Amino acid sequence: KPYFNCLYLKSILDRNHVDNFNFNGCQRGYYDIIQDIDLINEFLINQTSLTLKKIRSRAISKFRNENKKFTIEQFFSKKSTQKNKKLSLRQISSHPSKIFNSFFPLVLTNPSSCSTLFPMENDFFDLVVFDESSQIKIEDCIPALIRAKQRVVAGDLNQLPPMSYFKKTIVNSADKKEINVSTKSLLDFCIDQKFKEHYLDIHYRSKHPELINFSNHAFYKSRLIPLPKTTNHTPFEFIELHGIFDQGINRMEIQKIIDYLENKIDPNYSVGIATFNIHQRDEIMDQIGLKSAKNPLFFEKIKKLRSNGFFVKNIESIQGEERDIIIISSTYGKSPQGFFRQSFGPINSNSKGFKLLNVIITRARHKVIVFSSIPNGYIEKGLVTLNEKNENRGKSIFYAFLAFVKSVSNKDEVTK
Repeated sequence: KPYFNCLYLKSILDRNHVDNFNFNGCQRGYYDIIQDIDLINEFLINQTSLTLKKIRSRAISKFRNENKKFTIEQFFSKKSTQKNKKLSLRQISSHPSKIFNSFFPLVLTNPSSCSTLFPMENDFFDLVVFDESSQIKIEDCIPALIRAKQRVVAGDLNQLPPMSYFKKTIVNSADKKEINVSTKSLLDFCIDQKFKEHYLDIHYRSKHPELINFSNHAFYKSRLIPLPKTTNHTPFEFIELHGIFDQGINRMEIQKIIDYLENKIDPNYSVGIATFNIHQRDEIMDQIGLKSAKNPLFFEKIKKLRSNGFFVKNIESIQGEERDIIIISSTYGKSPQGFFRQSFGPINSNSKGFKLLNVIITRARHKVIVFSSIPNGYIEKGLVTLNEKNENRGKSIFYAFLAFVKSVSNKDEVTK
């Protein structure tokens, strides 16, 4: 039977093998592949379910034969009794019967919890998968690496490194010399160690190809293949304002965003708000709270949005999120004195600014709405600088993104 299953699946894959997945707007080929994948997944799920039931049944029989002091129900009990003390998860996972693995073949955890909850055994897990590995420090995940027979590390060099990624200075007590220490991410480590690399070429998140086109061209050398669009809606909306940036806050953008939430957002969509600093984030959350307290209808709408995962996050904490609609407050604008200082915080950094921008602009599945108080003249000058330097770094790439959003919003194919 296993040989038949292997041959059967191989024949399906052979018949549907495609060298180039660039659909070029051809939805038929895409949906044919999706249909085949759904059939294969359904078959594999059914097979896996049957296999797990057999493994679990054998494990229960073995446990009952080898353990006469307590039943399997008592072994997994969440409460202590007079006769039996509740076992910790560490004790359960370390039990010689290995019944934990039979009952829980898939475990979702973080590296530190993995160290605490599971025994330090080589090959305790058949497979360990690390997601968002660009944000994991190598020293934090060594215990999880040791516990795996095989390791899969998924990450993106064009997204954020660990937050403590910057160099630290320590003092050698023997000779009083300062030593610079740079913390590497797990992804950096794997690349340095020449792990076998595979690219995920098909971009699955965006329901419209325009949502990934800017990042694809600017950061991925146009390697990503977007799925064909499923609707004809305009995926970007650019709302130009003349807000004042004062003490880290742009109050006009905040008010317009709350008005947009109240009057234009469908609460059946999942929504996230992204800001370019933490002060703007906090003020938006405060104003939403104040308006909710005064307006019962707005309160109910926010309640419905929260049930669908509504959030307000600043640029450095949004990685890993995705929602149907992302509202971006570009935050910065002219000062109360009428000056525009191009101080965009971490966005100005040549080393990580483009990574922050890449993260914040690729969170949406359906639509991105950008509220911008950046003067047009600076956006145009930024595009000129970008062309002259031919470098997608710093504030110039930020200006280029704003110009792109404006062009798509206005359906201007020439400037886009």
